[in-house]
Amino acid sequence: MHEIISIKSADNPIIKELLETKKDSSYYFAEGVRIAEEFLKSGKTAETTIVSGENLEDRALAGLFDKLKTRSANSYVMTSRLFRKFSDVEEPQGIAFFGKRGQAGELSAMDLSDQNAVYVLLDGISDPGNIGTIIRTCKAAGVKALFTSKGSVSAYNPKVLRSTMGTVFSTAIIESVDPVELIEQFKKNNIKAVGTSLEAKTAVWDSDISLPVILIFGNEARGISKKALELTDLNVKLPITGDIDSLNVAVSTGIMIYEMMRRFKLY
Repeated sequence: MHEIISIKSADNPIIKELLETKKDSSYYFAEGVRIAEEFLKSGKTAETTIVSGENLEDRALAGLFDKLKTRSANSYVMTSRLFRKFSDVEEPQGIAFFGKRGQAGELSAMDLSDQNAVYVLLDGISDPGNIGTIIRTCKAAGVKALFTSKGSVSAYNPKVLRSTMGTVFSTAIIESVDPVELIEQFKKNNIKAVGTSLEAKTAVWDSDISLPVILIFGNEARGISKKALELTDLNVKLPITGDIDSLNVAVSTGIMIYEMMRRFKLY
């Protein structure tokens, strides 16, 4: 087992190194007890775990650290003052970890053989709260995989990680895909691409959707990109009778996903 290093000075070069790692877009930083517990359930490994020495007086947190350090290449115990240099919340719980963000594999190598699968593609979603809600919904409804476009906020954004309470670690997510390339690949595998648009003539309830399917949702203000929308097999809308312009994208995604679950009895 690797050595657990104690850090008591801000001048320690490890502190500077970790702060640089936190800025590195190829890494994520996650903190908090609940998120750490969900991470452990996922079976994944981390690069580095850090903990506030003062918080180790809490037996439950100390036990969590003992488990987390076995999944980490490096482990550091530091003062609460130093821990606050990394924390993104007002009242840190004293435990956090760094991990390497997964790289999207070749789309052509994906297993798309499940004939009862529902996939979701987010095209340019910019609000972390929306992404977080959608991730939890996908997990709850058994969505096969969630894809996010290059213009979407990362699933490993600190706000997203907190809003999902760590669900991101146990959800199949592939980031930074090209929506056009993804849709084309899915259509080659006889997976229907269904877009959502306010201009669509057919309500989702009246639509002819079959499984497997990939549901596509667009940017909060602009909707699905034009090139992606042109490739869909079908575009549907959620009817609006009240005096508002549109539904929140996370709400729309939830309704659509659960309509698939209801329609095809995926429960």
